Amino acid sequence: MASLTMAAALTGHTALAQEFNTGLMNAPWRAWDAGNFPTFGPDYVAVGDMDGDQDIDAVVCREFFGGPGLSVIMSNGDGTFADEVVYESPYNEGIREIKLADVDFDNDLDVLGTMPGTHGTSTVLSLWRNNGDGSLADYESFTTGAGPFGLLFADFTGDDIPDAVTANAGRLSQGTTISLLEHNGQTGAQAGFLPRVDYFVGNGPYRLAAADIDNDLDLDLLVGCDGAQGNAILLNDGTGTFGAPAYYIAAPGAYTQSQGVALADMNGDQLPDLLAAGAENAFSSWGLLTIRLNNGDGTFGAATQFQLTEGTYTPRTVHVADLNNDLIPDVILTTPSGRTFDGFNVCLGDGAGGVQSIVYYQAAKYTHDTAVFDIDHDNFLDVVTVANDSSVITVHHNLGDGTFFIPRKYVVQGFTGFVESGDIDNDGDPDILTAGDDVEILYNNGDGTFRTAVRFNTPINPGEIRLRDLNNDKYLDLLMGPDRNHPGYNFAVALNNGDGTFADGVVTPIGASQAGHIDAFDLDNDTYLDVVLTDPGPANLIFVSENTGNGTDFIVHNPISVSKPWRIQAGDIDHNGTMDLVTSSSLGIVVLPGNGDFTFGAELPTGEQASHLKLTDLDSDGNHDIVYMVPQDSFGTVFVATMLGYGDGAFGFPNVISGPNGREGAFRISNDLDLADMTGDGVVDVILTNDASFDFSIFPSNGDGTLQPHERHGAGYSPLISAIADYDLDKTNDIATIISTPPFGWGSAVIVVTGTQVVPDISLSQSELRRGRVATFNVSGAEQGERVYFLYSLAGTGKGRCVGQLGGLCIDLLDSVTNFGDAIANADGLATLQVVIPQKAPLRPLATQAVIRRGEGGADSVKSNFIESEIMP
Repeated sequence: MASLTMAAALTGHTALAQEFNTGLMNAPWRAWDAGNFPTFGPDYVAVGDMDGDQDIDAVVCREFFGGPGLSVIMSNGDGTFADEVVYESPYNEGIREIKLADVDFDNDLDVLGTMPGTHGTSTVLSLWRNNGDGSLADYESFTTGAGPFGLLFADFTGDDIPDAVTANAGRLSQGTTISLLEHNGQTGAQAGFLPRVDYFVGNGPYRLAAADIDNDLDLDLLVGCDGAQGNAILLNDGTGTFGAPAYYIAAPGAYTQSQGVALADMNGDQLPDLLAAGAENAFSSWGLLTIRLNNGDGTFGAATQFQLTEGTYTPRTVHVADLNNDLIPDVILTTPSGRTFDGFNVCLGDGAGGVQSIVYYQAAKYTHDTAVFDIDHDNFLDVVTVANDSSVITVHHNLGDGTFFIPRKYVVQGFTGFVESGDIDNDGDPDILTAGDDVEILYNNGDGTFRTAVRFNTPINPGEIRLRDLNNDKYLDLLMGPDRNHPGYNFAVALNNGDGTFADGVVTPIGASQAGHIDAFDLDNDTYLDVVLTDPGPANLIFVSENTGNGTDFIVHNPISVSKPWRIQAGDIDHNGTMDLVTSSSLGIVVLPGNGDFTFGAELPTGEQASHLKLTDLDSDGNHDIVYMVPQDSFGTVFVATMLGYGDGAFGFPNVISGPNGREGAFRISNDLDLADMTGDGVVDVILTNDASFDFSIFPSNGDGTLQPHERHGAGYSPLISAIADYDLDKTNDIATIISTPPFGWGSAVIVVTGTQVVPDISLSQSELRRGRVATFNVSGAEQGERVYFLYSLAGTGKGRCVGQLGGLCIDLLDSVTNFGDAIANADGLATLQVVIPQKAPLRPLATQAVIRRGEGGADSVKSNFIESEIMP
């Protein structure tokens, strides 16, 4: 028996680059909060290294007035971001565009932002100086023309010192000028700008781009205007004095208004060409990219138009970058709509002055801007967007060829409203069922892909559907609840034929006054599942129907009177051997103690309101706990709460954590609440499906009834309901959800977003750790004869070192790490190590993990789960 000492740290490791954190899902994007009421409505994003740590950070400005207008979102260095830090703007007015630049020459990036005011009458350019660590000093302000919107920071006067230029959209877009604010040439706190000089450009100047258009070694200006005159070119005489504007229509023959512009050499002749966003019609429902090649003398040739994907709205911003590393500029167009098409179009350049392909990529709701940088250090530029309604930034990872992940869509009938999953054909993989006018079945191919949907005709218009074994034949049957738009409000059952098909549905009339929610539970302990259906009014009842055993014949018992019952769950809350009901009602969450005979005792109120709720055991104490979504009356933040059960029918005080937020009413921000283990630690986590922000929120559970902050992953337009299962059989849970499809959002499709948290190849368990006592550590899943190494750390868990001896495998223990023993696996793959905890061991948290060195040079090494515990007296 060994003794656990605090020495003998693991040596000989090789420190690799910090491992990139992919998060919990293989989603089309990952999102981070960029505003929380009243600091939401982000409008523009700029990226740069704000704290000098060689990682790219994000700075976001907001156009929503009344809250701090600027946020710095620092990179953690592993592809994730820290919580935003917010900074006030003058009078907390909205900021429309920002630039990062070293204004005061102290070798860090400061922030400049334009502030047009609520009605376009403000004249403010604000400066936030960087303190050197990414934090910002209080703002300073400089005067511009009325309603400054677009912003550039570059040397226009030829003195090698960058100046500021603003595009002044003015009141109700009636502005006609740009403002040049020449740098005063000072450094440090005295650095700033001289009084502005205004130049006429035409109606509605919004965006700016700069390049040496006429090849005379100074920067000229392109101004994106939404006036009928078109976009304006202003040539620089080398001193920062600009000539009269020359105009170019953004979309000749189509809708002329434009804002997004850029200058880039699209044909390799070393001259910047003009790129502009436009639209085919005044409703902006079909966006265009226009390219005009430079004539070499400061003028541009005829427009070549490239039509974007149908339903893509007029691009708001235009950015240029080499996304596929072919040394040819590519174009990224931000296309907000607040409808089905929110995201960006990628137009890969052909090197001859045009583009070779145009692909649309979905992002969060009302995408206002994009930026590019290599977040995962793979030498390919990724795309970050900022979404106004969703109040997030999203990161889209470049696949290495200038394309980005798009999940496969499985088309189902339009306006599909519910999804359920289960292995209906008993082939070992979960299938997907959806409910619209009828039920459609997506059979799993065994690898997480699905066959074309097969329609099953139902005797009622189904609202909710559940897969439950209602006749105890070990096959999942189809339970259908009523659709609230199609009275009468009855339920139906279609029995499984044993091969994944269903018999004709049989309707049970119950006479409800409205459709609520449906599920099945064994209420009388006869092993058969009985059906419970809520009726939220005007009848205000819960209907309970006794299963007679064949799964289609039910005895409808006297309903339970509850004020506006809605969600329904069941469990033996008070441990008396009978099933109790838990429902959300107008009086809050209530428990209905079951008597085991389809009668129930008086309501036990919890005092808490819920729009969604689920029962589970969050802290592994054998008692039912409640997870619920707090109702919201208006736009703002969605909150999730947990209440631990005492085991006697009562619950403790709620633990509340904030979730997604946005401008939609919160009843639309999040549409669904699910429970599943998404982290692979054996504890259920909480998942929200966020309709308004087009994504999922995953709240990892701490195992004690509390939740960690949400991790957000993209889905698609307006995800409604999700069904969680291991669809690709890789031992991780995946999310299937219903999204609406373009161009108008009337169609529906199912997508599957797969999980990343693979269950460890080997599993570690251990006894409690007490001073002077023997502690036992067990590893299962090893191969006979393998040597298992046991490690501990007093520094906690996270992204630990990548160990050379283990082929670069990155462990989850933070330095310093100690190898406290090893053991040989037996014929059952079990390795056991027993150690004596020293009498003087520190009474503090300790993390343990096991590793096995496999393969040549350790290339196939594996690690176990980690365990966080505490040494006790």
